[in-house]
Amino acid sequence: MMDGLKPCPFCGNKNVYRYKERLPSDTKPQYQVICDWNSGGCGSSSGYWESMKEATDAWNRRCEVTE
Repeated sequence: MMDGLKPCPFCGNKNVYRYKERLPSDTKPQYQVICDWNSGGCGSSSGYWESMKEATDAWNRRCEVTE
């Protein structure tokens, strides 16, 4: 698990990573956090965000469980 990232909310895998992607047609890079499929994770992601902080915050956000 990378520092500051919570485990995957779907499978619990601790091997999650930050990813920066720049497509040829994009002028700005896009950022996301991904649960590492290659190390037993489920491959879920935070979706694409304009900054790494936004992607990290989206990944770490959890719904509160109420009874």
